[in-house]
Amino acid sequence: MKRNKKSREDFTWRYQPILGSEGYVLMRFLKTINHNERSQKYLQLPLIAFWLPYAQQETKFTEEQVKEAAWQSIYQLYNHLQNICQDFKLPLRVSLHNVNVESPNSPLEQFEEIKENSELQEASTFLAIPDDAEEFLQNFL
Repeated sequence: MKRNKKSREDFTWRYQPILGSEGYVLMRFLKTINHNERSQKYLQLPLIAFWLPYAQQETKFTEEQVKEAAWQSIYQLYNHLQNICQDFKLPLRVSLHNVNVESPNSPLEQFEEIKENSELQEASTFLAIPDDAEEFLQNFL
């Protein structure tokens, strides 16, 4: 019996982190995980969750489809944040319930507004965005 195989395209990625760097530690961890599980759960899903709306924006998808993909990404990433907080026993300081979908401001702008306004902080949870996030990512890469 023949399987109906969909056309596929192989993509490869080469990454050579500096020994001892955060990237190196991550790659060593990923190598300890079964190849199929690593590929699916640890690489593909997070990559798609974060980057798919950007990719769709650059192609033939409608604005409505891109926005829907962006919201799906936000919820997937939020679930990932919940998992991290649960696994490491950290309080989750952000709630999607405080994000106004109809606001002209982006969710990050809304979080920044909450972060800067002490009255809003008392009324809601907020996202603590580190000022050195860009520096952290540079060190990671």
